[in-house]
Amino acid sequence: NSYLYALSCPDGNTVYACGQSGTILKSSDGGENWTKQTSGTTNTLYGISFWDANNGIAVGYSGTILRTTEIGRRRVGKECTSWC
Repeated sequence: NSYLYALSCPDGNTVYACGQSGTILKSSDGGENWTKQTSGTTNTLYGISFWDANNGIAVGYSGTILRTTEIGRRRVGKECTSWC
């Protein structure tokens, strides 16, 4: 189990959560079911923001900044200390 620190809801069904040990979770049904996403970091993530169902940023401990496009299919960039 991991503590979760932030949520982002870019539309009526999609919800993202982030937290301890690089945890990123995604729900496509308004929070009924969750799927763990690969963040590429073990740093705790304290904030997450998605501007649509596939594109977003998560930030966390020690300057970690992660960015993704087409989540679940591709990570772009690197851990800025990836998903970035």
